[in-house]
Amino acid sequence: MRALIVLLVLAGTAHAGLTEDDLIAVITIQPRAPYAEAYADRLLDVLGAANRTDELNVWVERMAQMPQLLRGREKLRQRLQRLQIAFRMQKANIDFHRGSETGSVDAWRDVVRGYRSIAELQSQLGDNNTVARFNVAVALDRSGEHFAAFVAWGSIHELDLEIHARERMVAVLARSPLGLLAWLPTGD
Repeated sequence: MRALIVLLVLAGTAHAGLTEDDLIAVITIQPRAPYAEAYADRLLDVLGAANRTDELNVWVERMAQMPQLLRGREKLRQRLQRLQIAFRMQKANIDFHRGSETGSVDAWRDVVRGYRSIAELQSQLGDNNTVARFNVAVALDRSGEHFAAFVAWGSIHELDLEIHARERMVAVLARSPLGLLAWLPTGD
């Protein structure tokens, strides 16, 4: 099977006739093959079109961790990152609602981790990550990590959210013993 796939790749033939297993074999066995990027795109398309979102998520995460597949293939890397953002956003929103309903500190910590990873990916893509950073600050505040929330609120400078962030900073300061210290005179 491997020899057949290698021959097809080297010959530059057979994009359409490949099965899902053939696509996976090329992606995993020959990630530097000239057609591996096209086969990776095709696999993502097949899984998405079949609405097999759990498998799609697994392959997105797996391919994102394959440096040989991604080296020199910026378009594929960006597509994978955008899909990672979409899947992580979906999970973070579920965790956010779970945290709101239960008040669980663990749920809020899951939200923090999720939105931090989203903000990092958005930053790598050069996208605006203000909403993700805003949600990190909200989750930190709700998890009881008030000082970290204060720092996160302070990092938001976009006009739309800055006013709300400043209001939240004041609210965090009012609830936190450390916040009260910020208002004490320094003796200068």
